[in-house]
Amino acid sequence: MGQTAVNPPKVAIVKRVAKNIAARPQHRDGYLNESFPRRKSLLNFETLTDLDEFDYRFQKQARNKEDASYLRKPYRGSLYMNWARLYVGGRFAYATLSMAAGYIYAEIADAGHELLGNLIPFRYVPGKHHGKRQGAGWRWDMRVDAGGQEGIFEELRRQIWRYEQERYDALLTSWESANRAGAYLLNQSESPEVHWHFIFADVRSLSSVRFRSFMRDCRAVERSADELVQEIDKEKAALKRYIEDQHANIGRTYDPKVRKLHNRRKIVVAKGALDGLK
Repeated sequence: MGQTAVNPPKVAIVKRVAKNIAARPQHRDGYLNESFPRRKSLLNFETLTDLDEFDYRFQKQARNKEDASYLRKPYRGSLYMNWARLYVGGRFAYATLSMAAGYIYAEIADAGHELLGNLIPFRYVPGKHHGKRQGAGWRWDMRVDAGGQEGIFEELRRQIWRYEQERYDALLTSWESANRAGAYLLNQSESPEVHWHFIFADVRSLSSVRFRSFMRDCRAVERSADELVQEIDKEKAALKRYIEDQHANIGRTYDPKVRKLHNRRKIVVAKGALDGLK
């Protein structure tokens, strides 16, 4: 439900499930469509930490209800590609908010996908069940065609995914303990739209940024983006070495007669869910 305030914050955090956010700049009003519990809105949170930690605990509680064995990890900042809209110098802008660990993880995940494709060219082709009706929807069944190297491809991809998840967890811990509080402001605009990516080093950084003075507070703790680029380059170099080593090892030891058992998810797409997508 929308919320209107006389003096609302100049930034509106947009959940990925939100349907719409609109703003009337002449009144500096904001209509927020947030997935908050009853009697909660963005206006209940003073700093980024207040909102992020609240959301983190809310999500973990929900996961524990679904899976009692789920292992809760300490809060180390959880912003990951969150959408926002705000005004920068009086001009409306789109924004993305992430922790540094999450941003680096996203960068190496993209790099890993590209490196995998360079080593084993592949494409997705319809499986035997793709497009078949399933209740009120239809089956999504796209399979990998790697020119006969599907087994090696799948094993290498699993190794890459595991490595990336381990690095993400390690990065969350290392950035939180590095004590280099600050924010990296990346201007990723493409005319005519203005787009900023705000990347925060650690939880202390989030605590220093208030919604009512968002841009000013970010500028006050801004760090050189070159520092972040250097960290990404190091992670990509390590990932490249890992993938090449794993590829060589799998090539030496892979036995096509031995197949690992994995649960294959059945994906059913609801009717009309993809309408309007190109």
